[in-house]
Amino acid sequence: MANKPIELAVIGSGPGGYKVAVSAAHLGARVTLIEKGLPGGTCLNQGCVPKKTLLYLAALIEDVNALNGQGLEGQVRGNFSAALSHKDKVVEGIRDNFPVWLRRLGVRVLKGEAAFLDERRIQVEGEDAQILSPDRIVIATGAVPREHPACPADGVHILNSQDFMFRLRHLPRSVLCLGGGAIGTELGFLLHQFGSRVTMVEQAERLLDKPNIPARASALLERKFRRLGVEVRKGLTVTAARIEGGEVEVTLS
Repeated sequence: MANKPIELAVIGSGPGGYKVAVSAAHLGARVTLIEKGLPGGTCLNQGCVPKKTLLYLAALIEDVNALNGQGLEGQVRGNFSAALSHKDKVVEGIRDNFPVWLRRLGVRVLKGEAAFLDERRIQVEGEDAQILSPDRIVIATGAVPREHPACPADGVHILNSQDFMFRLRHLPRSVLCLGGGAIGTELGFLLHQFGSRVTMVEQAERLLDKPNIPARASALLERKFRRLGVEVRKGLTVTAARIEGGEVEVTLS
């Protein structure tokens, strides 16, 4: 008699969740994937995919303009509104096919919010409401941006990285990027390439201040920012912020 397939429930359809779901389905498990938000999680909707789409365009602007006078003539200018529309189309195209792709691989997809009734039972609340009793459960619910206590995001004037991808529809004249890690420097670069005046503020003494990133890489990035005209302020953070006349006034120390 054949062994009964393991029933697996995966909560969250981001990279962690869908990779587990697909791998388990390939191994013969009966998989149910539960997602309360947009299919694909943060990476597809607010992170990697939309950001890399915009970064590709920003890098093209830099590369083409660097060839001015070397066989090419003229300067390329970015159109931020058109770039956002392009980004939305790329994301929507992947997202619309995401559940279809999972179902073809044998993964059942439920739309709703998962809540534990006990250690073995899950109640799905929402569009596909039901109670599940799987053999195994994987929680892959991801994370949200951490709020800065001195300048919490309001979704209009002060944006976190998720707000940037969902709510920003017009290019700001000037931007302060608080945090010189990978996300902050990428967003700062692409905004500059499309025409914003950008200031990077990093609490540490160098950008990309991570143990696995050598100091020479940080120095190279800082030289590039200086060449482009991006202001870099290190060893500082925001201690106060207030919105006045549609602009944000910050205090650094």
